[in-house]
Amino acid sequence: MFYRELQIIFLFSFLVIVVTLFVLTRFIAGKRIKWIDEVCNTAEKITNINLDQRIPLPPHKDEFHRLSATINGLLDRLQDAFQREHQFSADASHELITPLSAVKCTLQVMLRKPRTIEYYEARIPFCLIELNRMSRIIDKLLVLALYDVDKISPAIEEIILPQLIDDVVEKIRAVAFEKNISITVRSSENEKVAADPAMLEIIIENILSNSIKYSPVNSSITITVARNESDITCTIADQGIGISENNIHRIFERYYRVEESINLKSGGFGIGLSLVKKLADLQQIKIAVQSPPGIGTTFNLTFY
Repeated sequence: MFYRELQIIFLFSFLVIVVTLFVLTRFIAGKRIKWIDEVCNTAEKITNINLDQRIPLPPHKDEFHRLSATINGLLDRLQDAFQREHQFSADASHELITPLSAVKCTLQVMLRKPRTIEYYEARIPFCLIELNRMSRIIDKLLVLALYDVDKISPAIEEIILPQLIDDVVEKIRAVAFEKNISITVRSSENEKVAADPAMLEIIIENILSNSIKYSPVNSSITITVARNESDITCTIADQGIGISENNIHRIFERYYRVEESINLKSGGFGIGLSLVKKLADLQQIKIAVQSPPGIGTTFNLTFY
């Protein structure tokens, strides 16, 4: 009799335990499935318009919490990329529409009726300047695109730095002449560095272009090459508007333009210094900037 009652108790207890476990498991699984449904519903609603929306994090820091945080991190990076591309589209439209419109209007006026040779000689160089400007913008974008997909690598060789600087200065001297800006190079004639000649030319040309753009009329730019104990430095100093401390750490960001350049309406495309930094990093060239507002900007390139 006792054995029979014990069997019934064990059977009843087993059924209760099984049912309880079933209910608890279903409850826990239901909460997990509900969270997965929330993830799916949130993911389905996210588009390029509402990339700021995020997946809710579970209360417990388990694998699902880690998965949610990882997905949210991915969305953060995607949002940042979309914002940069949106900003790029706006800046590119603004930067390219002006020279395109100027060239188009100039050519339309030239075609309306026959003009004198002097008139054509005055207008054609203007069109070429604007077209060259657009060409430089496109070239910079192509180099940055190659850098981003790791399809660009430096061809390091020993080059005479002052000679390369002189070549760049000759190319850009006409632009400086328009603002009556003098460019002085101070160096010995045989300082050699290990670098990619084409990349280094782009670096110095972009820095010089930036210096000319933000320097006042009748000012000067000084380029100094000096050998130290373990390195060679190339210093490019101008007398421009300078950059505030709040902005100077961001000047190498792509598409970033400081407020001062926007107010002057001479701000470039925001890619020149970004390109400088990337090409310098590829060649292990250290680049530093000092730019007290109202005094000028000094770029230091250090070759080891």
